[in-house]
Amino acid sequence: MGKKRKKKRSSKSGKLRTPISKHTRIGKLLNPPFVNEMGVKLNLSSWMNQRMPEMLWAALILSHVDREYAFAQFRRIFVFIGKHDRRAEF
Repeated sequence: MGKKRKKKRSSKSGKLRTPISKHTRIGKLLNPPFVNEMGVKLNLSSWMNQRMPEMLWAALILSHVDREYAFAQFRRIFVFIGKHDRRAEF
């Protein structure tokens, strides 16, 4: 009987992965080299809590009114926010 050879398996997704030895441990958190290089520049945000509500409103508006009218209103809102002194709060 012949010997069975084990096939070398790449990662499941086929993407390149950083070995765990290259990660930096901070308490219980392992940071990959990319995060370490970015340092303070990287701000994580939650798509579900911060951006999805706006996208849902936009989708609802687009589904209930004429497309051109909806885009005109979106443009009007963006221009207003762009000219506003406290636009970072919006």
